[in-house]
Order: sequence, then structure tokens, then C-alpha cells
Amino acid sequence: MKKVTISLFCELIYQLRKKRSPWDTTDISLQKGTSKKERRPAGQRSENCKNLLGNLLPFIPFGFLLPIAYPRIKAFFKVFLVGMFAVLFIEIFQYMTRLGSFDIDDIILNMVGVLSGYGTFGLVNMFC
Repeated sequence: MKKVTISLFCELIYQLRKKRSPWDTTDISLQKGTSKKERRPAGQRSENCKNLLGNLLPFIPFGFLLPIAYPRIKAFFKVFLVGMFAVLFIEIFQYMTRLGSFDIDDIILNMVGVLSGYGTFGLVNMFC
């Protein structure tokens, strides 16, 4: 059941990530803070908020569910490595299939989401 949950979550991430913004490109951006923000017209705060939440929120459950579904991956470093692998896989897949760009900002925000989920897992584990 746990592995089915992770699979469904991966499908959800895929579905959310394939919806592109008009300012998305299929390039590689390795400079922090200079990706999609530069391509947007001034005053597009809602798009910046969508980018922030769209890269952060979907990965919180990943960090929370990973140690539950796979008890051998409960250590911070292991969750970090698996999360980084998953995020890099998604970014490389987006670039190779032209569904999006390889963007360092997305990687950072995705990892903040994974680690936030893991932090939530730790708190729940501590108090429950």
C-alpha cells in the first residue's frame, strides 16, 4: 500500500509539472534567481507565487511519505540523497523531453519541499 501511495504521488507530481507557464523555456538555467523571473513582464507577482508554491508544495508529501514507505530511509542524509536524485531526475526528464527547463531555482525549491516534509515527519514521529 505504501509503494502504491508513492507511485500515485509521483504521478501527481508529473501531472502538476507538465502544466507549463507561458514564460517557461526548454533551456538550462544554472544561475540562482535569474530563471523565469527575468522572462516575466513586470508586475506578474501571481506567476512568481505560482512558481514558488508549484515547486515547493508538491514535494512536501514526498519528504514526509518516503521514510514511511521505506523504513530503511529514515536518516536525514538518506532522505536528502533520494530527494535530490528524484528532483534531478524530474529536471533532467523535463529538459530531455522538452516539457520544461533544467532550472537551479526549481531544484532548490523542490529540495526545500522535500526537507520540509521530512521535518514534518520528524515532528510527527517525535510527538506521536
